[in-house]
Amino acid sequence: MKKDFLINFMLPFIFGFIIWFISPEMIGKIEPWDSGSLYYLSSLILIGVITGVLNTKYLSLACFLLLYLGVALSQIIYLTYFLPYPPSQYFGVGVIFICFYSFIPLGCSILVSYIKSKMIGK
Repeated sequence: MKKDFLINFMLPFIFGFIIWFISPEMIGKIEPWDSGSLYYLSSLILIGVITGVLNTKYLSLACFLLLYLGVALSQIIYLTYFLPYPPSQYFGVGVIFICFYSFIPLGCSILVSYIKSKMIGK
């Protein structure tokens, strides 16, 4: 259970935090979705692929819920407490964007876990 929690919550939590932490150095923007690059999208896809490969329970709803919460909470916490400026009037819009964007690693993880279960199962 501890291993599942670490892989499905803590790892996406840390990766989601890192996306925002290194965003100014990588793309020159404080908020990763503000850049014209695929940095934010590819980072979220990578989180889903990594957790899907490391996931020990193949299609467990609890594991995928932990992944979604880990990615979303880490980004919301960074958005709230670690940005160099205070939250603006558009803070709610940012939280909604994060909630929608956090479905990307969830979908990738489900897909990779499904493919992995079919490959190992047969």
